[in-house]
Amino acid sequence: MCDLGKARWDTLEGFVFLWISQSLCNGLFLFSVFGLIWAVVAPNWVDRLFQRAARNLILVLFVFCLLSLPYVLWALFRA
Repeated sequence: MCDLGKARWDTLEGFVFLWISQSLCNGLFLFSVFGLIWAVVAPNWVDRLFQRAARNLILVLFVFCLLSLPYVLWALFRA
């Protein structure tokens, strides 16, 4: 059963999930802001930051999918 008095970040899994989800949201935010600036102005420094944000977003999505896979498989195959 779920203990309603316990926060999600009190466990290791909750902390990792919270950290990855925050990184994912931050990456999506930066990706969209840099994309908007790049679409309006298109300076060279924004292009470099946009490429870095895209690489970080891809990395965070990969780690999120990789760490979520055991939970997904557990949820699919539990009786």
